[in-house]
Amino acid sequence: MAYSLENPLDYSGDDGKPLVALFAAEADHDAAISDEPTVSVRRDAVARIRKAAEPPCSVGPSTAYLAVTYLDRFLTKRVTQVKKPWFAVFLSLTCLSLASKMLDHGFSVDEFQATQPFQFMPETIERMQLLVLETLGWRMRSITPFAFLDYFLSSFPSTDPRQVQDLKDRASKTLFQAQTEEILLGFKPSVIAASALHSAAFDLFPAQFPDFESVVSSSLGLDPERIRVCQELLRKVNTNRCDSAAAAAAAKNVASGSGTPLAAMEHGGEGDTIRGSGSDGRDDKKATIQIVPTI
Repeated sequence: MAYSLENPLDYSGDDGKPLVALFAAEADHDAAISDEPTVSVRRDAVARIRKAAEPPCSVGPSTAYLAVTYLDRFLTKRVTQVKKPWFAVFLSLTCLSLASKMLDHGFSVDEFQATQPFQFMPETIERMQLLVLETLGWRMRSITPFAFLDYFLSSFPSTDPRQVQDLKDRASKTLFQAQTEEILLGFKPSVIAASALHSAAFDLFPAQFPDFESVVSSSLGLDPERIRVCQELLRKVNTNRCDSAAAAAAAKNVASGSGTPLAAMEHGGEGDTIRGSGSDGRDDKKATIQIVPTI
């Protein structure tokens, strides 16, 4: 059966069964991560997964989102080798490959590994994929916040499809951006979806916001307080991102001259590759290490 973030159960009926199934599926949601070693591994792996959305890998946003979802589920159930420097690379590669297969999207393991400091043998990757699959109980049809958007949007007090689409687009953008924040892992997907829509409606359609907020918050027994807290966190995430983007833009303008140290970093500090020149003036080659980890 086909899988998508918005329709993970591949159900097309209109009798309410898919909605009940969605809420039931998220009932055992347990994705909280608190210990520092695991948080550190997650941040490293998430950064590598998000980087894979850029060339040469260029995976789609849905693939990256699902890969991070698998990553979070795995880390809450089984943490191994977290102190190894290659673990985040290995885990991000594995989750990306599984997500691409689930969504039937192309993903080149070779292209990904070419951007990383470690390389892994095909049989080792297969072993890690099996470990992740077993840890997740072979339940790969993850329930994400995207699965609840259309349900909540059906309560939006507007007959203008453009407004509904604008609201969905803004909420979707928020969901993609906020997935990097481990603090949101303590909230169920339905709560995150409702919070993202609340935040979007507050910004885009303030006149309709009160009625929309009231209807969504009372949906199937959702806790309004949890939605409020989550919404505040989402707004802080967006504010921090805007501040960071503005600061980066300002710094880039200040350092527009190629002779400044910052400009040199902008143009010569790509990725994690460390390049230097030997006594003969030739650039050193990027070192790659091929290992067979013990899982």
